[in-house]
Amino acid sequence: MYCFGLYNERGDVIEGLVEEKKEKTRKSKKRDDSYTFWDFILDVLFWIPELILFPFRLIFWSLRGIGRLVSDLFDIV
Repeated sequence: MYCFGLYNERGDVIEGLVEEKKEKTRKSKKRDDSYTFWDFILDVLFWIPELILFPFRLIFWSLRGIGRLVSDLFDIV
């Protein structure tokens, strides 16, 4: 009787694999994926360039949109 490597030829449960599986589940339960202080610091460091460049990007796209609108008005006339 053989089922996913947990049994040997005689049908006995292989203890090493069962213990290994239990150890993996213990590790996954111990691991805490909560949001830490260092995650916050990294997020802030990634957002600083975006916050600095956003106003310039906003002005650029606004002027470009206004320019296209004016150019389209001249094409109509």
